[in-house]
Amino acid sequence: MRRTNLIFFWCLLCIHAKAQWVVQQVPTTNALRDVYFADTTNGWVTCSDGIFHTHDGGYNWELQYPVSAGHLCGLSDTELWATKSRDTLLHSTDGGISWDIVTINSFTDFDSTYYCNCLFL
Repeated sequence: MRRTNLIFFWCLLCIHAKAQWVVQQVPTTNALRDVYFADTTNGWVTCSDGIFHTHDGGYNWELQYPVSAGHLCGLSDTELWATKSRDTLLHSTDGGISWDIVTINSFTDFDSTYYCNCLFL
């Protein structure tokens, strides 16, 4: 009987310890390309519509950059990098309020079919 109670208690503990998923609305009907959350409330997504930001965990979204963006990588809640095109990256140091275009000249010698489609920091 003691062993049965212990197994039952362990099962209850495992069930309650699992993470819970909450379905959120996305700010576009287009496919999302990447997502980055600096914490539980501040997050960004990229898609062909641009870069969107949420400050309330995904309940509301605002468009921060209205041009197609690809992969996204954040170093903090203020510094963000995103891929834009064959030889262009986007960089923000103010949480996406403004974006600087960073051109990578070494990519311009490649055929136009090559794109910067990954970003790791």
